[in-house]
Amino acid sequence: NWLNSYILCDSRTLEPKIWNTFTRITLASIRYGERVTLDVDLTFYAGNKVVRFDGLAVVEVKQDETSKVSPIMAEMRNYKIHPSGFSKYCIGVAMLYDQVKKNSLKPKLLRIKKLAEGVTNHE
Repeated sequence: NWLNSYILCDSRTLEPKIWNTFTRITLASIRYGERVTLDVDLTFYAGNKVVRFDGLAVVEVKQDETSKVSPIMAEMRNYKIHPSGFSKYCIGVAMLYDQVKKNSLKPKLLRIKKLAEGVTNHE
């Protein structure tokens, strides 16, 4: 009933289309006022299709508004890894469903492919 009050269709007609699993590691620093999550072993499933991100990690850094220093961000800059937006759901859908338009995700999909192939230049 709650969901039906927010959407224009009958929620009973909805069905799952994508599943994902991952292992999350969370690091927290009181000193620097930040929390870092690392998602590894990321896998997407849809029907009989499976996509695995072996050897890749999705890193998210959250900082207090007052925090200006981040050791992990400094270290990532040293390796030429720059922040960029990333939606696990959108990437999973794009990789599992051929009929989905992917133009806006192409740069991210290419970057993932290069990282998976072991390309070390992250610029």
